[in-house]
Amino acid sequence: MKPYLLVAGGLLVAWYVLLIALRTMADARGLGFDFEPVDGKQLVVVVHGLSGRAAIQPAVDLARGVFKQADLLTIDYDARALSNADAYEIANRLESEIHERTRSASYESIILVGHSMGGMLVRKALLWGYGKEEDRVAPKGKRAWVARVERVVSLAGINRGWSIDPRPANMGFGKFIAIWVGERIARLTGTGRLLLSMQRGAPFIADSRVQWVQLARSPSSDGEHRPLPQVIHLLGDRDDIVSREDAQDLGVAKVTVFVTLPGTDHRSIGEAVSGAAGDDADRRREAIRLAMLGHIDQLSPDQTQAL
Repeated sequence: MKPYLLVAGGLLVAWYVLLIALRTMADARGLGFDFEPVDGKQLVVVVHGLSGRAAIQPAVDLARGVFKQADLLTIDYDARALSNADAYEIANRLESEIHERTRSASYESIILVGHSMGGMLVRKALLWGYGKEEDRVAPKGKRAWVARVERVVSLAGINRGWSIDPRPANMGFGKFIAIWVGERIARLTGTGRLLLSMQRGAPFIADSRVQWVQLARSPSSDGEHRPLPQVIHLLGDRDDIVSREDAQDLGVAKVTVFVTLPGTDHRSIGEAVSGAAGDDADRRREAIRLAMLGHIDQLSPDQTQAL
């Protein structure tokens, strides 16, 4: 056999082995929930982003310190970069879990907290709870729990989906190249489907944006706009993944508040959520604490014009 055929055959076998290895690694791990009850009258739901459930534990501890008499619910889904977890299934399980927990307890209020990608999952669960389920495999109808949602706290939530086309203004060239290469490898190997479902223009994102606007603008039975809960969106002024424009859909609801954190990028908010030490991290955690409490007057919200 000619040498070039041997080389080509070897490369083909190596590619096939690599493909199997990557797809095996991408197989979604189990999805579960942690529930910490204190038989309180309030339920706080915390949803992590790409950092994973373990990394967000300091934010869960922060929520426990803020809401000492609240039951805490957290989700643990496979958020690795290669993960092929299904965003729709995660949102479905999240909404169903909240529904089941609220059926067995008489909560007076519910606080939803989502970090980065978790902010989008929280938003989808809320939309489905309101009955905006055009993209849900098995619609459940409007749930009673949404009427008790007092606040949604979005920590650098990816509301419009991530995109590097064009390259975000605050994103360094090295990170841009890394994401560009990673995206193409993911598409070529059939991996990273969870992250790709969070990309701008993907059905999960596009449908959610339309549903949110429709929900905010559609009249209820008494002719008034639906009473969406208060939304507090925290975002760093140097965020290299999410821009201010990415969250404008949230502004169709009058109760939305935007808070820009100075000297902060996407990673910095993640580090604050993950319990990093230092004055800057402490300052960002204090902003998260105030957002959880809904203390708008102490957060110095941005001045915005109603859409």
